[in-house]
Amino acid sequence: MTELLTTEELCRKLKTSRRSLERLRKRGMPCMMLGRAPRFDYDAVLQWLKQQQEAQDVVDYEF
Repeated sequence: MTELLTTEELCRKLKTSRRSLERLRKRGMPCMMLGRAPRFDYDAVLQWLKQQQEAQDVVDYEF
């Protein structure tokens, strides 16, 4: 089973702030709620971030 990270742990791994992480969650970053506390599958988050970057690359492409 994959280890689930807390918000603080994920912030440290991604070297980002809690506020930035919350913005990413609102944009659809995968997250599970355990009670009222969000938990993150690090591999799923990395895959989602990669997909977001690839989608942005397509949008930024000039024809």
